[in-house]
Amino acid sequence: MIFEQIKIPANVKSKAFGIAKLLISLGIIAFLLFEFNAKEILASMENVNYFYFSFAVVLLIPNILFQFLKWKLILSDVIGEKDSRKIWRSLMLGVGAGMITPWRSGEYIGRALPFENRNAAHIVFSTFLDKGTTLFLVSFFGGIFSLYFVHAVYNVNSVITIPLLILLVSLSFTFYFIITSPNIEKKKLILTFIPSRYKTKIENKLNFLDNLSYSTSTLLILFSAAQLFIVFTQFALLIFAFGGSGYLPEIYLASLLVFFSKSFFPPVTIADIGIREAAAVFFFGQFGIAEPAAFSAAIFLFLINLLIPSLYSLSIPLKNK
Repeated sequence: MIFEQIKIPANVKSKAFGIAKLLISLGIIAFLLFEFNAKEILASMENVNYFYFSFAVVLLIPNILFQFLKWKLILSDVIGEKDSRKIWRSLMLGVGAGMITPWRSGEYIGRALPFENRNAAHIVFSTFLDKGTTLFLVSFFGGIFSLYFVHAVYNVNSVITIPLLILLVSLSFTFYFIITSPNIEKKKLILTFIPSRYKTKIENKLNFLDNLSYSTSTLLILFSAAQLFIVFTQFALLIFAFGGSGYLPEIYLASLLVFFSKSFFPPVTIADIGIREAAAVFFFGQFGIAEPAAFSAAIFLFLINLLIPSLYSLSIPLKNK
């Protein structure tokens, strides 16, 4: 076939993929604006409560701080990196690179850029560990409360939800035990799942895993929990800022479900734009929170926590002077 003989350059494919994601993002946003009354959404933004909004913006500082503490803890314990300024540049460059790549995969490469004298694979695996602790918490608590949600809202039978809940809790505690236990050789455990032809290539790159102490593992979980609590508090403040109302426990629950659902959604849009807003409108709506407030809160949560740090990362040099 003639089409099979046509070779498309990799850079053209990349640009086409990026344009497609942008169009999908804009399409979803346009649909949501049309479906949920754009005038009401714009009115909620125009009548924003600056007291709540300002507090949501200020919480970006502890949010970034906990991300930095996590990253510094990992690099210090795993590869012995102590330079705080280099660690800060690594974190910020990762945020900027992750903005424009599927599932924020560019963050893994972005974080490695300031460490030209280090094994890049160690930085990539360290980033995976950093992101994995947060994903673990979102998956664990999100899975539990999503089962509660479908049981309470959609009347799904307990015969289905309870066994799934037991399985989820068992798997989660097993994972936590493996990560935190000093008596388990993590490298050997991972290698058991790697095909034989790749084991020799990857074995030496996993040595750092056994340097991870119990105290570090526990602190990573605690820092991740603190960061998630801050983000959910920002979500709540933004809901109130844009005219929404509700009980805090329900808002935190809806925030958790938004993050849980988007974490496993295919990366068809840029930085989850559109997906996050649609999930927010749906889950917050289940607790009686108005669609304009949920939509606006989700948009500005993205702008505050991702776009602002990404713009800042453009000013950061890649190397030490």
